[in-house]
Amino acid sequence: MPWSTAGRPAFPRRTADSDIDRARASQEDIDLARGVLMALYGIDADIAMRVLRRHSQYANIKLRALAQSVREAAPTAPGRPQHDLHQRVSAVLYPNRD
Repeated sequence: MPWSTAGRPAFPRRTADSDIDRARASQEDIDLARGVLMALYGIDADIAMRVLRRHSQYANIKLRALAQSVREAAPTAPGRPQHDLHQRVSAVLYPNRD
């Protein structure tokens, strides 16, 4: 078993580092999704976060999964019009709406 310099096993540190990396990645997705909502709806960061939380709870999905879906729906190819951006993001926030 590898040991750290403090005489304790190094595995808990690696696990903690892995957890921190995952949390940072999740936070990045949430921040990007918040930015998309802020730009799309003209709202501030706090309200965008409330929108994400509300839709996460309503749809019963993890906040980070919803944020990732919003982030993935937002990009528009260079030179392409963004006229359907609202529809793409709305399809993520309101999946059962036809």
